[in-house]
Amino acid sequence: MKPVLFIIERPTPQRAPVLNELHNRGVAIHVVYVHGDAAEQGWGNVRLDHPHEFADGSRETRATTIASRIRHGAYSALVSMGYRGSLRASALTAARLTRLPIAMRFDTNQLQIEASDIYRRFARRTSMRFLIPRSATAWAIGSQNERFWREEVGLRTIVSIPYEVPVLPGDVDAYSFSRVRNSDPKRLRFLYVGRLTSIKMVDDAIAAFMNTHHPGWSLRIVGSGPDEQRLRRQAANDTRISFVGSQTYSELGAHFEQSDVLVLPSAGEPWGLVVNEALGYALRVIASDQVGAAYDLVTPENGEVYPVGDIGAMTRALDRCQVHLKQVSRPPATNTADLMQADLERLTRTRP
Repeated sequence: MKPVLFIIERPTPQRAPVLNELHNRGVAIHVVYVHGDAAEQGWGNVRLDHPHEFADGSRETRATTIASRIRHGAYSALVSMGYRGSLRASALTAARLTRLPIAMRFDTNQLQIEASDIYRRFARRTSMRFLIPRSATAWAIGSQNERFWREEVGLRTIVSIPYEVPVLPGDVDAYSFSRVRNSDPKRLRFLYVGRLTSIKMVDDAIAAFMNTHHPGWSLRIVGSGPDEQRLRRQAANDTRISFVGSQTYSELGAHFEQSDVLVLPSAGEPWGLVVNEALGYALRVIASDQVGAAYDLVTPENGEVYPVGDIGAMTRALDRCQVHLKQVSRPPATNTADLMQADLERLTRTRP
């Protein structure tokens, strides 16, 4: 049987287990990774049991090779995770010309698109609609991603395949346990995990936390980036706030385990996989309304969503965490491998 071609940016601890599972079930796949630097991203050694190759250092040559394979009928379908770059553009063009079934997957948040410059939005929409045929299938991650595929790209077939977290940071199996976290209202431990850049609005989290007046509370900031020194200066007078710098993926589990509430104040978060991970560790989640995952995973039972940039609203959300002291872990219940396999069978069965 001809394999399905996957083109993916790089291996990650979330994607690799799903692809390994598809391969172990006998689904014929071949994965081309645009980059292979998993270790450099702090994810450590990601196990790849599925057939794969890396395009590092030879992407233009590899793009020509992949396009040639598609034109000569080597694959039964194409799954493109993204559309930028010569490799994916060549593969999408070849697939379109040969009428190879196409599935697209990337986690763009429609709210961010609507907030962008009108000319940039027009240019992006034009390039996407040129490369991605309307006959393609979108593998949507959540409600804002579904809007993106429907309204921005104009695709007619949208299949919901939400993110799951089969492995939590720290190599913890999200489905091997059900934990309950009972928090101490006098010693609530807040956590931010991510890059320290302006779009992440970590300064809002610091300002809101400093507005709380609970001496036993703490805010731990995990990550690094160009705003780190500025943020350290902002928080310098509050000894409750600590910075631990960048951590490897395997080290993140300890920080989730030692926290009660995740804060995600970002002004632009296509999805926010850290929300899935926090819920898996039974943390409460306080997220801005620009976080894609907030619309599908955050509920009054496990967290709160506030208007981005509204420090007063975020402060009040933090204060309200005092009355939500019992939290049950709730990793996403979907099985990504099951959903992908089912749709791959549909795609390859209905090829013209």
